[in-house]
Amino acid sequence: MIATVLHVLDTRKEARNWFAAASRATQESGDRQLHAWVLAREAMVPINCGAPQAATLLAEQARQTAGWPTGGDCENRCPIAGAR
Repeated sequence: MIATVLHVLDTRKEARNWFAAASRATQESGDRQLHAWVLAREAMVPINCGAPQAATLLAEQARQTAGWPTGGDCENRCPIAGAR
C-alpha cells in the first residue's frame, strides 16, 4: 500500500523501492497470488511514466507468477474476464 501511495504522489524511486520490498516479501512467503498482484500493481508505475515495454515485462512476470497459461482466450486465463 505504501508503494501505491508513493506512486500516486509521484515519488517513483521510493515507490519502486517499496514495490521491490513487497515483491521480495511475497516471494519469500510463498504466496504466489499476492506476489503476482504486487508485480501487476508495480506495472502501473512504468505505464504512467510512458514506458509501456517495462510495464509489459512486469505484467508478463505477474502472469507467470500467478500460473496463468499462455495462449488461448482470455476467459480461460483470467477468472475476472470469465465472470463477465
